[in-house]
Amino acid sequence: RAGDLGRRRSPFLQRQHARLVRELRERLLRALPELAGVPESVVEALDVVLSFDAWDRLRSDQRLSRERAKAAVETAALALVQRAAPQKGRGRKR
Repeated sequence: RAGDLGRRRSPFLQRQHARLVRELRERLLRALPELAGVPESVVEALDVVLSFDAWDRLRSDQRLSRERAKAAVETAALALVQRAAPQKGRGRKR
């Protein structure tokens, strides 16, 4: 959170944040190799749903318990995966 405040004014923090975002995307794609066959919009949506930012909002801003936040993330992620399932054979779209 503190980094977010200074990032807009700091090229160093901007570079570090961009590197973190790339690393987290790479981890997502390594953890779920089956995402290679789904539309890019599904990958983008999963990336945000599984992000710290989403978790932080659920816990801090929406004041959900850990269990309710976990259920919300699971619901969203499963809905995205199920939506992509029939499209899997069509390849990733941008």
